[in-house]
Parts: sequence; C-alpha cells; structure tokens
Amino acid sequence: MSFSKSISILFVTLLLAPGAFARKPAVEDFVGVEPESYVAPSQGTEVLFDFGNTVQAITTENTSQWGQWMPVFVLISFMLLPMVVWFGITRTENKNNEQTQEPAHQNVARLSDYQKEREQEEEQIKKAS
Repeated sequence: MSFSKSISILFVTLLLAPGAFARKPAVEDFVGVEPESYVAPSQGTEVLFDFGNTVQAITTENTSQWGQWMPVFVLISFMLLPMVVWFGITRTENKNNEQTQEPAHQNVARLSDYQKEREQEEEQIKKAS
C-alpha cells in the first residue's frame, strides 16, 4: 500500500469518526408510572380481558356486480394514472408552444451584412500615415 493511499484512508477515517459515536435515541425511554399520580380503580370495576376468547370472522358474500369489478377498476386506474398525467402535461405544453411560437427565420441575420457595415466603418476611419 502506498504512502499516499494510507494517508488518504487515514484522512477519510478521521472525517467520518465523529459520526461513528453512539447517539441518544430519538425518543426518550419511558420508565413507568409514578406512584403519586397512579390511582387504582375501585374494587369490582376493573376491566378484565380473556385471552382465550376468539372472534368469529364475519363472512358476507359479495354478490353484487360492482363488488367483483372494484379491484380490477382500481388496478386499471392506478396503471393509467401516469399516462393520463403525461398526456395532460404534453397537451398544455403543445398549446403554449403554438401560441408563443414565432418563425425561426425572424431572428436570423446574415453575417455578410455585418461584414459590409464593418468594412464601411473601417473605410471612414482615417489612418494616420
């Protein structure tokens, strides 16, 4: 390894070293409930949860025609959205270009005209000899 490579690696390491130190978490950890502010519920009003209960799934058959085609409609809409936006942008661009477009040859000047003017100016300037 050459000396210049090792110096450059050392320099980059020193630049990146401060970012390697541990930082505090973005959210301070919550330790618990303070005993002064905790109020226990009165006896008999506690809400208990039975983890053994299971909820039966509600099965409803979707027999309507719209319900069957809704996912297909949403999928096609999302697929066509970029194309609709693109066509809308290009359509307004074409309208703007047609309104402000000028013929390209109006801004073009002939170089020979400028050369003739310059030659005439040089002829008018008297040379000291």
